[in-house]
Amino acid sequence: SADSVLQRPRPSRRHLEALIRLTDRDDLRDIQAAALEQLAAREPDDPAVLLRLAEALRLAGRFDESARVFTRVAEAR
Repeated sequence: SADSVLQRPRPSRRHLEALIRLTDRDDLRDIQAAALEQLAAREPDDPAVLLRLAEALRLAGRFDESARVFTRVAEAR
């Protein structure tokens, strides 16, 4: 289940990506954002992952967090 993947100490990128794909629905945006947060923690310098996280946070209604991530990506360029 999604919770079992997210509760692992270090889930694999493959498992996180699968979870992200499966939760690309309005009613599962919080789970998608949580999976992307874990992926971003593993890949903190990957702008593609950070942009995906910022968008997922925006879609989940977490606008302040989304803006911070978007700003981080913009400042890194």
